[in-house]
Amino acid sequence: MIAREAGRDLLGGPALGEQTLHLRPQRRTVEIRGPRRVGALLTELGILPGTAMVIRGDLLLIDGDVVEEGDEVEIRAVISGGGA
Repeated sequence: MIAREAGRDLLGGPALGEQTLHLRPQRRTVEIRGPRRVGALLTELGILPGTAMVIRGDLLLIDGDVVEEGDEVEIRAVISGGGA
């Protein structure tokens, strides 16, 4: 995986051929090259599938969905809890 901290093109979006990943709650942004299935992407990032949500726009992606070139996604930790 080629990942780097948020390099931008002149328009402020992801550089050509890259996807921008916003990791929450870590407040970290990385960019990768090449399409990836969500499950593989999480594994490459060291995140256990099922412990995070991957969101593109207002769509929740599942393991088999593909993150394509130019996509900007948010990866949020799944947090549960509450009273009995």
